[in-house]
Amino acid sequence: MLGITRTTTTKPFIAAVVTIDPEEWPRFAEQNGKTGSIADNVDDADLIAAVQAAVDDANKAVSRAESIRTFRILPDDFTVETGELTPTLKVKRKVVGEKYAETIDAI
Repeated sequence: MLGITRTTTTKPFIAAVVTIDPEEWPRFAEQNGKTGSIADNVDDADLIAAVQAAVDDANKAVSRAESIRTFRILPDDFTVETGELTPTLKVKRKVVGEKYAETIDAI
């Protein structure tokens, strides 16, 4: 349902920016009575709770020092067309860092 990209700055903790799979969004929205796009729902409590559950599950596989402490949901998924992914679907961290600098800095 989601993609997590860790952000690395001079923060004393690990944070992440999260994208929601646009193919999964309609199912989630229907099951949870949501309307609108992902962008319209990035601050929705149910979506945040679902992402938090996924983060908590992922954190079980790493030490506390390596765990994601906080996250922000981005309004759009990363794509090759919008420049955040390479043709082999690797995240272009510099592009993401520049495009979402304000969100990352707010963490």
